[in-house]
Amino acid sequence: MGDSLTAPYAGEPYVAPGERNWVEQLQLLRSNHVTIYDEAVPGATSSSLLAQGQATAVADLVAHGAIDYAVLIVGGNDIPPYLPSIFAGNTAPFVTTVVANIETALNTVAAAGDVRLVAGNIPDVGRTPAFQTFVTNNPFLLQEVTNAVTLANRQIEAFAASRDIPVIDLFGLGHLAVNPPILGGVQISNFYGPDGFHPETAPQGILANTVLEALDVAYDVNIHQLRLSDQEILTVAGIPHAPGRTYFDVSPYVIFSDEHDDASSNARRGRVRDDSTEAQDWVFVRAGDDDGLFSGLSQPRFSLSRLHK
Repeated sequence: MGDSLTAPYAGEPYVAPGERNWVEQLQLLRSNHVTIYDEAVPGATSSSLLAQGQATAVADLVAHGAIDYAVLIVGGNDIPPYLPSIFAGNTAPFVTTVVANIETALNTVAAAGDVRLVAGNIPDVGRTPAFQTFVTNNPFLLQEVTNAVTLANRQIEAFAASRDIPVIDLFGLGHLAVNPPILGGVQISNFYGPDGFHPETAPQGILANTVLEALDVAYDVNIHQLRLSDQEILTVAGIPHAPGRTYFDVSPYVIFSDEHDDASSNARRGRVRDDSTEAQDWVFVRAGDDDGLFSGLSQPRFSLSRLHK
């Protein structure tokens, strides 16, 4: 269940040659530990994700014991059809639809058997250069988009909390474009690709580590060998850097509250465990904001991966 946030960047016109997304970076740098069969396709919305049977396909994998983890990120492409009502201050149609669809997808997969889920909230797509160039740069209308996304995210996060599901804070990660992150001593000033919408390699590397962090925080998955160092990300991005091994702190971008744990949500963030070597099967049920924002929708799919010892 994916779109161009997860589908391969290679050969696509909306990114510069050589850019790699989070899946491609894990495939490139962690091939000894993770094998990912990425079937994500640009253009998915939460509605098309369900209509094309992505959730039921993943549920079938769960039912057959093929996977242990499923990751769902969708919603960025749901915004354009609802812009007239959002701009008018009526967020209900958008919020109701996207939240219901995300809950349906998660419930469908969860009902199939023993699987641990991760969900993404919705990015603030109105803050992207592309949106402000091709849709509107009116600050009042942009705030309406932010308000709609915020309301939807509150419900997504509340649902996830009720099911002990960690949430990847794509909303927060997107706002790193305003306050550029520093990786390995280098400030990442170019956040988006030439289309002004798709994150470049460096922020996509941060997303890769955030997905891993969510698995660790909620399910104690051993991610020590999987995390991408700042220097590895910069090298893949073709950005000069000093030697070393540092890690950008992604813990603020994982939202998790274990209702069965006395610790607070913040205390459950950012732990790195080294004490497990158990192999796991993953399925990444992925979709996010992509070129479908300004064009027709493409059929979404899903991807399957295996985490090796």
